[in-house]
Amino acid sequence: MFKSRTWIIIAVLLGIIAAALVNNYLAALRAANVQEVPMVNQVVAKGSIPAGTKLTAELIETIRVPEEYAHPSAATDPKAVIGQFTVTDL
Repeated sequence: MFKSRTWIIIAVLLGIIAAALVNNYLAALRAANVQEVPMVNQVVAKGSIPAGTKLTAELIETIRVPEEYAHPSAATDPKAVIGQFTVTDL
């Protein structure tokens, strides 16, 4: 019969094999659930901007948002808003 030391070695090896198989299975599940979401650019304020402020490149930034959540009339190009004045607080 096997010695107890042999059983421990067998148990450790089977545990390592089981962990590797579970890891591969979970990685395959994560890869299968990833969907490509169409993204668009939107111009946003970097911080609080008071009304009547002339917009400069330092006050705004461009972020990427999912297309389904993008505001339809939001600016997509920073050049379109630089130099304009704010009407309300941003």
